[in-house]
Amino acid sequence: RWIGKSILWAIRQAKGVVSLSGRCNEVNHNFSCIPGIIPKSKISKQIGSFHRNKCFLLSGTLNKNTGIELALDVFKNIPDATLFLSGMISDDYKIKLEEICQKYKNIIYKGFFEKHSEYLDLLHSVDFTLSLRDPLSIVNHYNFPSKILETLAYNKIVISTIEYPELNGVNYLCVPYDKEKLTTYIKNLINTDSKNNTTITACLNNTEILIKKYSEEAWYDVFRSMENK
Repeated sequence: RWIGKSILWAIRQAKGVVSLSGRCNEVNHNFSCIPGIIPKSKISKQIGSFHRNKCFLLSGTLNKNTGIELALDVFKNIPDATLFLSGMISDDYKIKLEEICQKYKNIIYKGFFEKHSEYLDLLHSVDFTLSLRDPLSIVNHYNFPSKILETLAYNKIVISTIEYPELNGVNYLCVPYDKEKLTTYIKNLINTDSKNNTTITACLNNTEILIKKYSEEAWYDVFRSMENK
């Protein structure tokens, strides 16, 4: 406990703090938040592609905290939509997941990709990516899923169950962490005329705001601003 108190004291004594979370701004009077860094060269300058294929992706470390159970419960009830899963999963849960995939053909586990290029091929093939964190879980009070920034950099559409202050100004879709509400939301989403949906169109083009808020240039600007305070 004393180590934690010492670290907090040191942070408060610093001349400034750049944090990866915007939800701990009480730690220092000279505070700025940038949840990650995306090199400007890695941010797509092209509007994201939209295939209208009703395909969704949940990737990363797959466990209850990252939304695997909620995703399975939802897509069991939406046979018209396809859920792709990729990433690491514990051996005991993997057996359960394989059984579910056998029963529900619209749920497909792709495993862990050794080559990043293979993951990108899957990412580009879907229309929507999922970030299903429980906002009431303590572990999610201050963290920020870096996967979101990686996805946004390719101008892919993100559906999140948490409205992040770190993403203020960014176009993404936010829905409550609730099985029934998420199911209804996705059903409406895949049955809507996406071609004329202005919200979808906006989510496919975050280039300018990403460069402004998360590129190396954004970090330079924050450092200079904090040093001058």
